Amino acid sequence: MRTRAWPPSPVASHEISGRFRSLAGVLWVGALIGLGSCSAARSTDPGVEPMATLDLRGADLALPPCRGLGCFVASCPVDSETIVIGKVTAPNGADPIRDALVYVPSGGVPEEFPPQVACEVCQSPLGERPIALTSTDVDGTFELRRVPVTAETPIVIQKGRWRKVVRLPIGKCEKQGLTPEQGRLPKDRTEGTIPRMAVAVGEWDSIECVLGHIGLAKSEFTSPLGGGAVHLYENEKPGGVGAPGGVPVRDLLTSLPKMLDYNLIFLNCSDDEQSRGLLADAGVKKNLAEYVTRGGRLYVTDWSYDFVQQPPEFSPFICFNDDKPCTVTTPHGFHEATSGFRTGTETVFYADVDQSTPGGRALAAWLTKLPRPIMGGKVRIEDPVATFVLIQQLAQDPLKYPATAWLSADLKMKRRPVSVSFDYPPGPSACGRVLFSSYHTRGHDDHAVQFPAYCAKGDALPQEHVLEYLIFELGACVQPPG
Repeated sequence: MRTRAWPPSPVASHEISGRFRSLAGVLWVGALIGLGSCSAARSTDPGVEPMATLDLRGADLALPPCRGLGCFVASCPVDSETIVIGKVTAPNGADPIRDALVYVPSGGVPEEFPPQVACEVCQSPLGERPIALTSTDVDGTFELRRVPVTAETPIVIQKGRWRKVVRLPIGKCEKQGLTPEQGRLPKDRTEGTIPRMAVAVGEWDSIECVLGHIGLAKSEFTSPLGGGAVHLYENEKPGGVGAPGGVPVRDLLTSLPKMLDYNLIFLNCSDDEQSRGLLADAGVKKNLAEYVTRGGRLYVTDWSYDFVQQPPEFSPFICFNDDKPCTVTTPHGFHEATSGFRTGTETVFYADVDQSTPGGRALAAWLTKLPRPIMGGKVRIEDPVATFVLIQQLAQDPLKYPATAWLSADLKMKRRPVSVSFDYPPGPSACGRVLFSSYHTRGHDDHAVQFPAYCAKGDALPQEHVLEYLIFELGACVQPPG
């Protein structure tokens, strides 16, 4: 696990009180300083609040100030420490969550998330400096040190805007653990915070079913008129394709204020009729780019690829297998990647995790930590709809338009990325993120029933686990992909 180094908190106020006016008192405090309990020196680090100093002229000592729960960090013997250990998992309580934050907020409660999407970068994910902070390893485990000793110390577990607060009675200089139930992310909003998500129910794909597999409660899936964390919008196919309430996705994509209410928007694979009509509206293309620019996360699969290809801001990042060469970085012909002999035809193929980046190596390692491990970075892709959109390559200019290939496979006589993400805008101002996958997560065959009746029962497919991982990464803070 990766423990983030923060300045040590001052010694607890209940352990040292009063002023020391004698030389013996000064020497005794000096001994404490030598043991690492606190520091009376003024720090030269601008991120560390200056401590009180010794006034040797009057042999007077002012105690260093402490704030909030920082006043309850115990001074322990050299061979012991106050520690909380545990494992953070998805809401299903089984799948590990990598690189989740685990911390104790100084004021006792974590800072509220912004009401809409926001530019949440990894350099400042928490707001006020926490008292103790660490992050989970690839298997979800963590060890949080120097935990304040109180009857109800708040332990916050957080991945992106998934967040849960567990209050524990902490024993001084002891090691104790979270239970599996305490360590999982919330299933519903009575247990914590869940990011707001919008899903355009697709004709051929069913990302919403994957959200159910990771453990979200059924009560959190509603129409946009309901109160769930996940709003299901209807595809514009006559008769619909299974979203409750029948609210068309056009209502969402034509309104930037509505889009900004969602941290993640999923556009499932659907027929070209829907995307053609929507993308004929220049306002929709502008809204998609503006949504991501402000910090939104957009996920698109297969035949809905034009939601990535047609906005001119996104088109340079991915070159699809369509009617124009990759040297043309402006939008290519609409839906040309689905015509002729340009699509993939395999119903089963194996994709390799691209381990040339730290993120790819983390994904390959994470797959081995699942209850049913996927070894060797090789993922079986099963997709009965054998006409899926292919990618030619990533950006013609990868320095100007950097992107990450998560999975690649040999398709149509060529090595091709099949899951790709990029942060936007490119460069140091990156704020939002786009993810595209050529393959489906799981087929959506029965359009006569509503969600969740069409969701497959049983274990998740390997490709659904990849999406699970990327859903949490898609919603996490933005940093350079490589």
